[in-house]
Parts: sequence; structure tokens; C-alpha cells
Amino acid sequence: MVTVYDVARLAKVSSATVSRAVNNPEAVSDETLARINKAIGKLGYAPNRIAQSLKTRSSATVGVIIPDITNPFLVKVVKGVEKTLSAAGYTPILCDTEESPEKEERYLHDLLARRIDGLVLVPAMDSQVAVPLLKKRGLPTVFVDRFISPDFDCVKSNNVSGLALLVGHLFQQGRTHIRMIGGPQRTVVGRERNEAFLALLDRYRLPRNESSLVQGDFTIEGGYRLAVEMLKVRPHPQAIISANNLMGIGALKAIREAGLRFPDNLDLVVFDELGDMGELLDPPLTFVRQPALEMGAQAAEMLLERMRGGGMPTPRSLVFEPALVSR
Repeated sequence: MVTVYDVARLAKVSSATVSRAVNNPEAVSDETLARINKAIGKLGYAPNRIAQSLKTRSSATVGVIIPDITNPFLVKVVKGVEKTLSAAGYTPILCDTEESPEKEERYLHDLLARRIDGLVLVPAMDSQVAVPLLKKRGLPTVFVDRFISPDFDCVKSNNVSGLALLVGHLFQQGRTHIRMIGGPQRTVVGRERNEAFLALLDRYRLPRNESSLVQGDFTIEGGYRLAVEMLKVRPHPQAIISANNLMGIGALKAIREAGLRFPDNLDLVVFDELGDMGELLDPPLTFVRQPALEMGAQAAEMLLERMRGGGMPTPRSLVFEPALVSR
């Protein structure tokens, strides 16, 4: 590994001069700076960011922790976060917990050891360590989608109005026998969407029983498994709602394996889009779109305010309204 001493030797200056040139270039002469930069370019020297952060108290890095990097919604959230942070001179460090609270805890400790300046967090299911650890450290943090503590800023979408758009659409299509593959009750998002669905069945005076709602796990495999079981019950539902996009992909697979077609045999509608796959479906699915890019960008903006010492004195909760994309 190239060190500051290698650069100093090639540039024929002291290691202290190289350090000054890297951290405070105006403190050295133009001729010396040019000689040092030439040596840096030739050797491929990279300054120690961690060592620099000890002096400046800023690493110019931000942690971004999400539970599933394959989720098209989260991909767009991350894109919005990255674009905003990059424009402000920060480098995001992306971590995928795969819904594991143990991995989330490990990533948190690792990122804190790297002296990140802030964190954008979509917590894993059953997350228990994040909130007390972040409160103890006082790290500027913004939660996205899953709001688990009133002590931090949060950016989310309106789960209740999103479900209302889906149920209202199906009702207008004459679908009265509707079932939903819901989210896990141990997440705020799952609870809000499940409770909204049951309340909407009552509002529209639609049939409701113990099989109207089954709890899923927000995965493709879970959506497939639950849809297979749902389609074994006769009569088939007229419509299935998937509480997230990944379970919708699994449900679609089960529907096709059963030899059924939508919307001829039944409707399938999804909370959130399916990414590139959604554009290839024939016929395409109706879904509720969350403004993921804007949510990510706004989360980054709120975090930048916190890191700069600004923003509101009390935590803020910003709620975006989803939109129905009818096919």
C-alpha cells in the first residue's frame, strides 16, 4: 500500500509537507503542491479518510441501511438518497440487512466505527437495537418507510390512502369478493396496510371473514406460498391485493401456475410498482405507486439539515401521497 512517506520521498519533501498539501493545500507553495500532486498521481496514493475525519470531525460519508436490495421501491429510494448526498459532497455507504436484525446491528456498529456523519435507515423487521444505539450516540438519522421511533425524522407514504385507492378501484370494477396478502403485523407498514384493508371492506360493505386477510412477509417466496393456499379455496376470490410489490410477484407466479389469467379470472393489484418487470407484463398490473425517488431525496435533504445543525428542533414526519396507476 502506498503511504504518505512514499509520496514524500518521490516529491523530495517531508511527510508533514505532504499532509499539509492534502489537508490544507493553500499552506504550501504552488511549485511544491504541483510536485506533490504529480507524485500522488504517479503512485496512486489515497489519503486516509478515517485519519482525516479524526482531525476534521467529519468523514463526508453517510450510512444507508435497507432491508432488501432487490426491492424496486427501495432501489429508487436509494437512488434518490445517493443523488442528493453526492451533490452535497457526501459518499453513501450502502448496507443490505436482508431483514436480519442481527445484520442490522453489525452494520450499525461498523458504520459508527467508520465515523459516518449521518444515517438513512429503513429498519429490519424486529429491529430492537437501532433506536437506543442511535439515541445514545446522537447520530443524525432519518428513517424511511418504516417509522419506529418518534425521536427521529421520518419520510414515509400514506399507507391508508394507498389501500383506499386499490380497494376503491376494485369496487368500481365490480369486484366484491376481495382478499389480501397482507404485510407482517410486526412492522408499522404491515399493520397500517392490514388495518386499512379490513376497515375498507367494512366501509364498502364487502364480505369479510377470517380468510379475507393473510399475513405475509414482504418476500416473493411468501407471496407465492400464500397465493397458492388462497387459490385452493373455492370459490376463488374475484381479486387479490398484494400489500407490497415482491409478494405481488410471487402471487402472479401462483396465479399463472394455477392456469388463471387476470383480469379474466381474477384481478391482481399491488401496493407499489414491480420495477422493470411490471412493464413486461401482458396485461400489465394496476398498482399504487409511491414516490420513491422523491422520498429518498427528501430523506437526504432532511439528513443534511441535521448534519449541518439546522432543521426543526423537534423530529419531523413527512408523509407522501401515493398514486393509483390503473392499467
